[in-house]
Amino acid sequence: MAKRPDAEVSSQAHLRAFADLLPDPYCLLDESGAIILINQAGREVFGVENVDIEGNSLTNILNSDSAVQFQTRYPELITEDCVSNLVLTVVDTNCDSVVVSCNISPERDERDQFAGAHCLFRDITGERQQRRELERFRTLLNQSYDGIFIIDAKDFNIVDANDTICEWLGYSREEILSMHPWDIETTMSDPAVWPDGLERLSHVENMIFEGENRRKDGSTFPVEVRLSLVSLERDYVVSQIRDITERRKRERELEAVMQQLRESNEKLNEFAGMVSHDLRNPLTVAEGRLQLARQKCDSEHLDGVSRAHDRIGNLISDLLTLARDGKTIETTEWIDFKPLIESCWDVAKTADATLITEIDCRIRADQSRLQQLLENLIRNAVDHGRSDVTVSIGEFEDGFYVADDGPGIPETDRDQIFENGYTTSQDGTGFGLAIVQGIAHAHGWKITLDETRDNGARFEITGVELGH
Repeated sequence: MAKRPDAEVSSQAHLRAFADLLPDPYCLLDESGAIILINQAGREVFGVENVDIEGNSLTNILNSDSAVQFQTRYPELITEDCVSNLVLTVVDTNCDSVVVSCNISPERDERDQFAGAHCLFRDITGERQQRRELERFRTLLNQSYDGIFIIDAKDFNIVDANDTICEWLGYSREEILSMHPWDIETTMSDPAVWPDGLERLSHVENMIFEGENRRKDGSTFPVEVRLSLVSLERDYVVSQIRDITERRKRERELEAVMQQLRESNEKLNEFAGMVSHDLRNPLTVAEGRLQLARQKCDSEHLDGVSRAHDRIGNLISDLLTLARDGKTIETTEWIDFKPLIESCWDVAKTADATLITEIDCRIRADQSRLQQLLENLIRNAVDHGRSDVTVSIGEFEDGFYVADDGPGIPETDRDQIFENGYTTSQDGTGFGLAIVQGIAHAHGWKITLDETRDNGARFEITGVELGH
């Protein structure tokens, strides 16, 4: 092999010295594409520090696709000034891949003939990875049912938006990327509030508020906005937007229904008060006449009249209670449960019945209405059971129960026990359990009948706040 002239060796030495100063990989190739010289950055980035690759073709360190691409483009340098931004994949001795962008400029001799090329590489592996992650992220965003903005936390430019929000607002993605969030969110339309909001957001996981977005045509729609701060190579605010038009519609419809219920309750209360007043007056007169009749004669029929008067009085009382106890409860208090149960037991005329309490807690409720609920359940157990029935009242995780060992409730009747007027007692009004259900619902509780019991009845009230 002929020895190279000293001038050529000196020139390459100077070139190597300068090349090693470059922060990016560099190669000098001959006319066939073989590596004449590679700088230190190239050896490090390509993972060939301990391998002598000078004298071998550049294709030896490229994967197969890049090798074919390089072999196709390299001959173009014979007639062209350069090849720019050629993306190649370099494979090092450990089979790890490095993706590079390559600019290739021809080297020409003194006769202006193609003699090789200068190759300057830039490692874009990280950029490609970020691009793929961004593409995957955008795919994920576009699958969301919610609208999503990505906002630069430094200048509050919108840097990304998914298809959903573009469709809702009527803007193209390019138009949205030239906007700021305050151009769209009408409730935070002052740019000055966003830095303060960002400061608050940096101390919490997310911020949620309801607002209003403005479409391109000027119309608006209600939204729920969730803001989150995400730190990547810089800070971003992710704005997740949910169209709550249907929710607002349902809320208005529900409010209209609730208003109708309030008006109906008021009318029912007025009606019950009127009925109570108008019926109690003639009932008082009838009871007085009955007492006068007893003084003049002794007839078994008068006892029937007296029982009828008692039934009318009970009906009037239950109608008033039913009208009152279905209303929503505004305030509650902590009540010692066991003493209240014992007080209700004394009031309920339990005769020879037995009470077993398995309660050791307090309960948050309206005391007078809870007392009415307990008295009705106790009275129901005594009235429909044996004279010596045993009533058990106990607690469980989120409520309490009232149970008895009486004959129970027939399976055919269980679906209607809470209906107004349902009773199996000749003297019953049929409003007792309906009142119980109304009081439970007014507290936000749920009352159910345990239908698995063969003997006796067990009513369970759940959703109750208990304390120990």
